[in-house]
Amino acid sequence: GRGGARESILSSEMSASVTEIKDLGRSRENLILIVKAAESAERYEDMCKVMKILVEWNEGKTPLDGEERNLLSVAYKNVIGARRASY
Repeated sequence: GRGGARESILSSEMSASVTEIKDLGRSRENLILIVKAAESAERYEDMCKVMKILVEWNEGKTPLDGEERNLLSVAYKNVIGARRASY
């Protein structure tokens, strides 16, 4: 990556932060704010992780609304696009 060791450190710190989200007194709105922050930072893998947490936490009780579906789509399209471009 562009940042080398720094990017690796940031990535491991973000991964730890994403797993700690599960311990928060989380609300749907807070998770969406985290996803939006990850999107603005172009951290699409992290967007995917947080959206997965949102979907699993929700357990199908409430369907994703239009904005949430869009965020999920943006996350996965960018991750898949980046992987496709690397081949």
